[in-house]
Amino acid sequence: MRFADITGLEEVKEQLVNSVQANHLAHALLFVGPEGSANLAIALAFATYLQCTNREKSADAAADAGPGLFGGPPEPAPAKAAVEVSRDACGVCPSCLKMAKFQHPDVHWVYPVSSTSTVKGDNAVSKSFITEWRQFLGQSAYGSLGEWRHLYGGEDKQVNISKEESRNIIGSLMLKSYEGPYKIMIIWLPEYMHPSAANGILKILEEPPAKTIFILVTHDTEKLLATILSRTQLVKIRAFSDNEVAQILIQQHEVPEEKASALARLAAGNLQEALRLATEATDESFALFRDWMRLCYERQYSKLVSFSDDMGKMGRDSQRNLLLTGLNLLRETLVYPYASGDLVRLQSEELAFAERFSKVATPLKVQHMADLLNQTLYYLERNANPKIALLDLSLKLTGILRT
Repeated sequence: MRFADITGLEEVKEQLVNSVQANHLAHALLFVGPEGSANLAIALAFATYLQCTNREKSADAAADAGPGLFGGPPEPAPAKAAVEVSRDACGVCPSCLKMAKFQHPDVHWVYPVSSTSTVKGDNAVSKSFITEWRQFLGQSAYGSLGEWRHLYGGEDKQVNISKEESRNIIGSLMLKSYEGPYKIMIIWLPEYMHPSAANGILKILEEPPAKTIFILVTHDTEKLLATILSRTQLVKIRAFSDNEVAQILIQQHEVPEEKASALARLAAGNLQEALRLATEATDESFALFRDWMRLCYERQYSKLVSFSDDMGKMGRDSQRNLLLTGLNLLRETLVYPYASGDLVRLQSEELAFAERFSKVATPLKVQHMADLLNQTLYYLERNANPKIALLDLSLKLTGILRT
């Protein structure tokens, strides 16, 4: 992954490259971007740039080796050759080739994991899933936590970065670099770090060994310890613009231009969502939410119990997608009566639903419903019983809609 492989975000690339060339590179960087942004991709590209061994080229190399005037003896070399510094990794040196395969010996990875049927206890750490992690990055540098859990087989387990991981971080960075100019530790989603693990790396995060760079990649700074935040330099990575999302869909995924523009507006800068919409023929989460609201409005209590039981048997990601889809549709329902043009980010079926639902759900009701969905999402992420949580939510939504 190089900067050239990432569409847009030129201002962030410029900021990072300038910090290296001006020798003002912080030893701990925190890349902050919303879900579906390029924060992980930028981290990969920046690590590749730092480890590239072919960034500096002599601008006078050809003149030094060339013949003298009129074919005579070579002219003497200038006292100091001018040096041209590349604004991106070369992509062809041994270091870049290893980075392309995510196998550079001086780049270390930490990411949330959980126990599986084959990996349990203290063995549930990042290095136990490195093969799956390389596969995950190879598929897309814009993948979500749900996609990662599904890939390594821990989709129904609570993920975290354990205390044992902090010992591995310290042990890895105390070793001398093997071949690269830097030792780089990339921590993906540090908001899932156990407090004991976070406290365990504070000293090395503040005073790392020489030529050591920490790159933390997060979606939510509010979930990070203040002591972690205070030891890192913030790098804000905005969401993709609609034009950038459409360009990626057209050029990299061969989506027709008209469809790509529609999907980009619907995804609202979230590239993960745009790719999901582009590959799925129908949105099952939308149909589930629509039918769920119909049951709530009609007070079909026995069917709501069955609905909660069925959803409780599904994976955590399906439950999360349902609630997130509901939050998005509630937002559109709230905006619909006053929106026009770019504010409306719905396709035909969803737009028809928002039009009908806005007649039932007043702005105050939408606010209460969104609060309840967010609260249930919070409970599910902390291993609440999904059947009980979703049934309780259904009964409360029924009460709001029929008030």
